[in-house]
Amino acid sequence: MPLAGRIAYFSSRGLTGAAAAGAAAAAASVMAGGTGEIIASSTAAALVAECSMRLFASATHRLRGNGSWREAARELVPVIVASVPLYSPAVALLVLAYRGVSPWTLPLFFAPALAAQRWFIMYQDQQRLAVDLQGAKRTTEGSEPFLR
Repeated sequence: MPLAGRIAYFSSRGLTGAAAAGAAAAAASVMAGGTGEIIASSTAAALVAECSMRLFASATHRLRGNGSWREAARELVPVIVASVPLYSPAVALLVLAYRGVSPWTLPLFFAPALAAQRWFIMYQDQQRLAVDLQGAKRTTEGSEPFLR
């Protein structure tokens, strides 16, 4: 990855993390404490993080000239819908286990976190392949008379 890409990636991840932390803090300030606070905070953080990451991905898609940002955002909505219900309970459970059991529970969540990340990468690869296949189909349809 070129240096500009690395800078953009780390900057967007930092801003996403800060926005998620702010959302978690805001949700925690509204709640009385306990399990409800943890669930609300993790849900708010997951939702803000996913939306922020998709916003940055859509903007990058547009800046690279790959299409409109709305088109990219529309394609990424299923990722948000699938990941927020996956991430927020996992994070809430992690916090509850960390506070109630032991900090040694953190390694137990490492494998599912890696699996979720791998799932997202596979989803992105599948989307790229679908777009490439559509382009190849259009190219083939345009040159069909030459195949006869």
